[in-house]
Amino acid sequence: MAYTTPSQITYLTPDGLNRDEIQKTVQEYDKYKQMGIDGFSDDEIGYTWKMNQVKGGAARKLMDQILVDKINYEPFDAKKHNADKAVRYQARGQDTIVAAKIMVDSRWDQFNRIRSHSFDQVRDANYFFHPNEVTVLQKTMQPVLRWGEPQPIVPGFFNDTDIGRGMNQYTYFKTNDVPAPGGSKTFEQRGGTKVSVEDTTVDLFGLYYDFHLSMVQKDASMSGDPIYRLEPAKQQFIIQELTKSLATYQQGYRYLGTAYNGLNDVGITGLLNDSSITPATTIGNNGSLVAYGNIRTAANQLANKLLAKKIYAPYILDLSPGVVMQANLNQDAVNGMIVNELSTLFAMNALDGTKMFSAIRMNPHMITGSAETNTTAAMACYKVEQGLIPYFKYVYSYPMAYYPMPQISLGVDGKILFMGRTVVEQANAIAFGNTLTVNVF
Repeated sequence: MAYTTPSQITYLTPDGLNRDEIQKTVQEYDKYKQMGIDGFSDDEIGYTWKMNQVKGGAARKLMDQILVDKINYEPFDAKKHNADKAVRYQARGQDTIVAAKIMVDSRWDQFNRIRSHSFDQVRDANYFFHPNEVTVLQKTMQPVLRWGEPQPIVPGFFNDTDIGRGMNQYTYFKTNDVPAPGGSKTFEQRGGTKVSVEDTTVDLFGLYYDFHLSMVQKDASMSGDPIYRLEPAKQQFIIQELTKSLATYQQGYRYLGTAYNGLNDVGITGLLNDSSITPATTIGNNGSLVAYGNIRTAANQLANKLLAKKIYAPYILDLSPGVVMQANLNQDAVNGMIVNELSTLFAMNALDGTKMFSAIRMNPHMITGSAETNTTAAMACYKVEQGLIPYFKYVYSYPMAYYPMPQISLGVDGKILFMGRTVVEQANAIAFGNTLTVNVF
């Protein structure tokens, strides 16, 4: 509510009327009334307003509330007041003086008040800002760019197995080679054939994030006030970022265990650094991929390692981002056309005429360092067994999820966690080449 100052007041005549001012007010009223009926645009805020058509006293009331500055006069009463008293009021700097009391309520104040009540919500959530009253700074939050799951996603690549809550170890066994069968023309002979097995027990490991939201933070993120609504709920955004980060580390943990970048390495291995896996560092041109044909040669060498272990194509080929970039740069003229080496990988065939690689993926989680360099490129070749006994799998006792914690204060506490590990039951189904050289960084 805004009030005029004494210096802005026009003193009324002793009869309480100032006909010129009254005529001016009537003219302004008619002007705004017609604008409300026809509709008018406020170029500063980019909106066009038009009145609802109502009649009689309701129309005048609506006009008074929305369009016209509300002015209330208190007539001058010469019998009750005198000039000396008026001077004393003015000297004190009070807005109310003897001659007249004028209360001015702008149309913006009226509009904001009506808008807040009409929506039956808190006033702050519906306040209409005039551009001359406030400048709004809109905020956004930029998420951190992270590598996701290797694409394309291969169904059954990791056979995720839930072994039950509370488990922190997993035991599996594999058979040794079975001897040749006996020979007979009558099958009357008897002899016991023993199948020996080897048991292996591995430890599971977990990763987690703790978070705490204070009561004030939680309440602020849920506020209907437009100042908070200008940006996403910040605390929900933070939890989302923690979840995405843990998912990224879980992918790296599947392939490299705790040797993955940033983790505290406690000796838990993954798919590509299991103790039974021997990395090939000299594939390509003695470890170099910086020439057309070298990447294709390296892919053939990895595939041959699996073939030599009686594991047949098709396979899945993984390339680190640096190898993908180098394959795009390695170009040559084939049948009068310039082709890059990446396209030749898709054209490779197996013995039966099918594709040598059923999927070729970019996999950034094969790199242990914080970022790939020209000497840390990697490639891997796998055979995914779709049968009942997979060659490798991921076992877990606690899937990645949010787990609430007891409150330690007025806020909210929780953990985002998972527990599990990769189990390699058939190392012959994996061929891995690392510390390869490219020239793209």
